[in-house]
Amino acid sequence: MIKFLFVLTFLSAFNMILSKAQKTHDTVEISAKIIMTREGDIMTLKGTATNKSKVFYELNYLLMVIKQGSEGNANNNKQQGKFVINPDETKTLSEISINMKSSDQLKAYLFVRDENKNLLISKDSLEINVEKKK
Repeated sequence: MIKFLFVLTFLSAFNMILSKAQKTHDTVEISAKIIMTREGDIMTLKGTATNKSKVFYELNYLLMVIKQGSEGNANNNKQQGKFVINPDETKTLSEISINMKSSDQLKAYLFVRDENKNLLISKDSLEINVEKKK
């Protein structure tokens, strides 16, 4: 009976340790953000990541910007790379400057993924002058 209780106690303690470890990994505190600034016809989009945890991470990012001109011409820009982010750090990942008229449409997407497991950690998007289709 004592052996049975010992094994049961050991298994429940081991299960608690595994569940705690799993929760810690699933709660990655990284936030992706697209920051926009505009000076005249020049718009600058800056992709940033902020690590709100006490752990450093190896990640990768993809910043895509799609501009639809009022004349019907389309332009896209895609930048990607790998980075390491330290605890409590905000890092600029990429910066794109484009010529943007007031009638142009723009869509921007930022994706941050875990470098080792290729899992999506955080994302952000931005739309300007985009008409919703019915």
